Amino acid sequence: METSRSAQSASTRQWMLTLTARDANTKRSRMVWWDDTNEQVQRLFWNYQPPLLSTLALQTKEDTLKVATKVTTNFCNRLQRTLSDAETEAFVGHYINYYNASAVNRALIFLSCVAYTTWPMMKRSIRRPDEPPMPIPRWMKMVSVGRKIGKFGFIYICVSFTIYPIFNIFDNLRWVRRVQSDPKLADMNQALEKPLTTQVRKPATPNTYQDENQAAFGNYQQSIEHKAKSAWSEGSRVETGSQNEGFDQLNASPTNADLKNRNTSAWDRLRLQTHDKSAKAQHAPQHTDGWGVTTDEAEAKENGQTANKYGDSNADEDVNKIKAQAQSEFDDLLERERRGVDQGKR
Repeated sequence: METSRSAQSASTRQWMLTLTARDANTKRSRMVWWDDTNEQVQRLFWNYQPPLLSTLALQTKEDTLKVATKVTTNFCNRLQRTLSDAETEAFVGHYINYYNASAVNRALIFLSCVAYTTWPMMKRSIRRPDEPPMPIPRWMKMVSVGRKIGKFGFIYICVSFTIYPIFNIFDNLRWVRRVQSDPKLADMNQALEKPLTTQVRKPATPNTYQDENQAAFGNYQQSIEHKAKSAWSEGSRVETGSQNEGFDQLNASPTNADLKNRNTSAWDRLRLQTHDKSAKAQHAPQHTDGWGVTTDEAEAKENGQTANKYGDSNADEDVNKIKAQAQSEFDDLLERERRGVDQGKR
């Protein structure tokens, strides 16, 4: 029971905080446009005077212009711009007519309730003007006055909640129709209709949040992959350049002192060596001597590398020997590593 009460109080408190924050945000947004709008209204309606019925309904110039400025500021906040002088004059003029009509309706409802309550007493005084009033005790007068006041309050409340809203809706529709049909406010009407037709926000669902999270995760993963690929390509270029310049490529042995601090295997070094040889063979200029023999063939003859009938030279045999040597050395390294691990376990 206490848990439910605490949860209900927490939800009520959260609701009140939400309403307070919303009101504060509305006030801040209204204050952004308040100064310019108030200056326009006071400048354009400096000679405004309320009509007679509005004056009888206790409507003053200051109150009317203040309420009109608030309404105009709300529309400026929605449009995110200030209205021009022509738009402000037309809009405020239509709203003043609506506000005066609403005030007159309230005054008429009040006077009608007062007349209905006091009509029986007025009727007796009109029919018998010469008769002296009957002596009535004071307590009876107080009871009669209290009864009439209660009757007036009951009738006024009923009429205010039944008839006055109907009049107010009618006046509001007439004001909206006048604003929409005014050619001076055509641009404002088009700007007010755009958010209702184009900026339609879809309701949030769990699938919506899931799709958004998946899209964000996909973009994040793609950015990571792109960065990794660029870093890998740069590192491979730097490593290739350092390998081509920093050590002897002919010595591909794992026990080479120049290669001890490198994280490359014997097979990778052998592959790099053969790749460099093929690249040099492709890009090397083929010069011939005077007897029609190429420089490569002359160097092969000097080194004892002769081609067989299949076109293979002794260089292929050297590569095979290097591969076999690298494989045996690699196997020896693995065997020594395994023995070291076994001795550590013992």
